[in-house]
Amino acid sequence: MQYSLEFDTVKFNLRPSILCNISLPVIESIPPYSRIDFYTFFKNLKGSKNIKLGFDFFEVEKTFFIENPRLRIHYRDKKDKNIIWADIHQLL
Repeated sequence: MQYSLEFDTVKFNLRPSILCNISLPVIESIPPYSRIDFYTFFKNLKGSKNIKLGFDFFEVEKTFFIENPRLRIHYRDKKDKNIIWADIHQLL
């Protein structure tokens, strides 16, 4: 899920704790008024004091089936993304 995060790649670099050489999409369901928690790590490249994060949501219907397990949902064109941005977070 960390690969669905949007952020300033000039200021930060994603440093996942688990590296894998394949991309398998995961479909998560988020019930109304609920949440999903996950962890990831960033390298602060420019000594920034704040980070702005967005999350790219890829809506699918209940009958959605992934025929190609190497489908790259995470790296699709910016115009096709549905990003919801969080408030800017101050770093410690």
